[in-house]
Amino acid sequence: MSPPPAATPKDANAPAAEPPKGRWETIITTTPVILTVLATILAGVSSGEMTRAQYHRALAAQNQSKVADQWSFFQFKRTRRMLGERALDLMPGVPGPVRPQELQVAFGYIAERLQRGQEQAGRLVEAAHKGKGESTESGPLRQAADQLRATAVANAREAGQAAQALGVELRRGEVRQGFAYLGTGRLPPAPERELNDPDIRQALQDIADGKHEHELAPLVLGIDDDRLQQAIDTATDNAKAFEAKGKAMDRCFRQTDALVRKQRQLARALHRAAGALETAIADVPAGQRDQDLVRSAAALAGTDAAVQKAVGDLQDYLAAREDYNARRNDQEARHNQETAGLYEIQVHKSSATSDRHRTRSSNFFYGMLCAQAGVSIASLSLAARRKSTLWALAGFAGVTAVAFSTYVYLYM
Repeated sequence: MSPPPAATPKDANAPAAEPPKGRWETIITTTPVILTVLATILAGVSSGEMTRAQYHRALAAQNQSKVADQWSFFQFKRTRRMLGERALDLMPGVPGPVRPQELQVAFGYIAERLQRGQEQAGRLVEAAHKGKGESTESGPLRQAADQLRATAVANAREAGQAAQALGVELRRGEVRQGFAYLGTGRLPPAPERELNDPDIRQALQDIADGKHEHELAPLVLGIDDDRLQQAIDTATDNAKAFEAKGKAMDRCFRQTDALVRKQRQLARALHRAAGALETAIADVPAGQRDQDLVRSAAALAGTDAAVQKAVGDLQDYLAAREDYNARRNDQEARHNQETAGLYEIQVHKSSATSDRHRTRSSNFFYGMLCAQAGVSIASLSLAARRKSTLWALAGFAGVTAVAFSTYVYLYM
């Protein structure tokens, strides 16, 4: 059995073993690392907050374009309302209530009078051609009489057709229903939901009062996105519903409008032809005028006056239509105004949210600088404690970063 190996003597030059680290020593050593991680996290959070600030600022710009669109619609429809009111001031008609029966009677009366004017024009032509030969005075008279008869024949036929077409049009239910809104101050009813949110109503009032953005910020930030979007959807649906009803009612009158304009044109054509004949008769010397011609001309003048008087009922209808369109455009403008106000709330909310994220980004940035300062101080302390060049370099790098960041913030 071999003897146990002899113990090897310790080397006198070998370094002594380091004593185990205490808890405080561990904390001091790991502090720079923890602060470095914290500074990195704060830098990331600061960058994220700035990104959110930019997003909400861009969102505010997009919403501002929607506000501009709604205000453009508002101004356009208000302008149309104003033009309609100006046209009413210049029209001879009065925008009062119009009944379908009255319009039908006016059409029939005009058609009957134009038919009578056709017969009277025929007698005028006979009287104009009874003269002896062709003289300088009788030539234009005969031409005017012939033109009058051709106009009266064509107009009488077209007026009768227009009266029949109007009768067919007035039997349509939607047309008869539409007369209830002409000259009465009423508008077609449309489904409309009320905007009952008190915060949104208050914000709309504050915007209308011209309050500053910093005064609006606390109120608009308290309105959550779902409530605001629901209010915008409600206002948009209300505007679409009324616009659809108003335009549908306006479309159902288009054929009636065309018939009324046609009947007025026919009456106006007879009036011009009768005026031309009257001028031609006046150019004939009194001693050469045929009495039958004079009597026929006087009868035709009475028929023309009766037709022009009946046209007044058509003018009242056109005035009532213009009044309806003016009131409809005014109501549509009000809907666009309300929608624009809601989009403005969204703009102020996005702007306030952007400012909030920008402030948070700045604060997180200051926190990151403090953490970097802590890293620098801790690194320099460890460098002095352990006389380590690497810790000293880390400390100086941290001090340089903090100093440079401060310089950029203050002077650049």
